[in-house]
Amino acid sequence: MERPIQSRRELAAEMRSARRNAVPNDGKRAHRKERVELVYDLRQPDGSSDRFYEEVAAFSDRLLEQIDLRAGPTVRAYSCFVQSQLREPPRSLGEYSMELLTLGMTVVQYGGAAGRAPGWAVRLARNLFTLRRKSSWIKPATDLARAVLTRHFLMPRSDRKPTPSQASLDRLPRLVEWMQATGE
Repeated sequence: MERPIQSRRELAAEMRSARRNAVPNDGKRAHRKERVELVYDLRQPDGSSDRFYEEVAAFSDRLLEQIDLRAGPTVRAYSCFVQSQLREPPRSLGEYSMELLTLGMTVVQYGGAAGRAPGWAVRLARNLFTLRRKSSWIKPATDLARAVLTRHFLMPRSDRKPTPSQASLDRLPRLVEWMQATGE
């Protein structure tokens, strides 16, 4: 068994290494009139992608081991809550782990922007999103309006990290509304 990943920095380095091991596309034409360039190609020079999937499986196993070591009791408590309070059928602890990891990453990535966005802009963007789905002829106008709202009010500085008050779970409904407004 490989040694556990000790830090986020090591995890990020391992992910970068896996991306570097992917073989770049050779740029051949897929169709006479149209050139298709893929960002990456998972196949090795022999045409097989087996190694990539083996590495992803090993990485996933190590990730779930680390989540269990660091947050096992929390994941199990979340599992009990979802089954007893939300009445969902049981799922694997890996699925619950990934849900919580995704939630945490979403709060860190978007919590600041969601906390700073004016409520009126969030509501207007959500209404425009609903309107664009109802009528195809108005879609270009609603998309333009949503783009302006997003650029100037919903994500003007999304690179700033959330403050502790913005990252709290009490602010989760606000984050969900913001994500619906931005289409995230």
